[in-house]
Amino acid sequence: MDVGSPWFTVYEADRGVYAIVEPRQFQETIAYLIVGAQSALLFDTGLGMVPLRPVVERLTSRPVRVLNSHTHYDHVGGNTEFREVLARDTPYTRRNQAGFPHAEVAGEAAPGSFCGAAPAGLDTATYRTRAWQASRRVGDGDTLNLGGRVLEVLAVPGHTPDATALLDREHGLLFTGDTYYDAHVWLFAPETDLDAYERSIARLVAESLPEVAVVDPITAFESAAGQGEIKVMLMRLVDLFKGKGITALFTSLTQDPRMAEETSVGVSSLVDSWLLLRNLRARGVREIRGDLILDRRLFAEEVQDPGAFDDQPTRPYNTGPSALLVNFKAITLQFIPDAATRTVRIAVEP
Repeated sequence: MDVGSPWFTVYEADRGVYAIVEPRQFQETIAYLIVGAQSALLFDTGLGMVPLRPVVERLTSRPVRVLNSHTHYDHVGGNTEFREVLARDTPYTRRNQAGFPHAEVAGEAAPGSFCGAAPAGLDTATYRTRAWQASRRVGDGDTLNLGGRVLEVLAVPGHTPDATALLDREHGLLFTGDTYYDAHVWLFAPETDLDAYERSIARLVAESLPEVAVVDPITAFESAAGQGEIKVMLMRLVDLFKGKGITALFTSLTQDPRMAEETSVGVSSLVDSWLLLRNLRARGVREIRGDLILDRRLFAEEVQDPGAFDDQPTRPYNTGPSALLVNFKAITLQFIPDAATRTVRIAVEP
């Protein structure tokens, strides 16, 4: 879409939803303009290197409020251009409202940060993000009515303490900010909390209940923390998806095609096989007569010490990946309460 600026590229991601991208700087920031019948919400404001408001005004004439997915410098750069800025009420948010000085963001304006030249008019020697004020505080569970479109505010700490997602239930849209996106997820900053991040992902899954979840690629997580921490987090995600009946696909980036079915954190895409067996059992299948062939030729053999992680080699979660492995050799007991009869039914899987 032509928005009169060579710096921004705009895509209509959905009806009334515009992705405003800064593709010529390595952060490739994306702000989402969500337009309702009466007003609009701008979810993030980018780096602030080039005025954003003129682009927004080309896309809508309705009043615009700003809410940041979190307050890292590359998401709040244009906040000062807008009169009404909504913000979370956290110490981390309040601290970042002071802006980021040049010393902290100089690398964003270094020559190697741009695809081509820096934007016209930007003083790369003094670039900073300006201080901004919040016109109103919002919290978890608040709703923003744009007219014919209601956005639910979800607190999803982990990437940062003030990480926020927006859920548009009626239109089936979930805006996650940097909590999840299709690239390396940054989870190694001092403000990152991996345990909180895991809980937030679980919440987003519960809120949206997708039929299919793609974690692509899991190698994006490997630079976030130690291998052990990531493995435990991913194993719990596997259990979450299985428990919700969600088909999951985990992919891994590799330069060696012979290792296409192996990951360094020991997660293979066996969730779908587990779900297939569970669904067959649910349909009454108890016996398969004849030959059942499981082909594992694409899987490379892996030498693994099951006790290397926590000196507990017999624990199910320390079982290594294998094409013939189902449910990590563990049995799941699901306790299902029945309030009417005041009893509990126990379901055993597999």
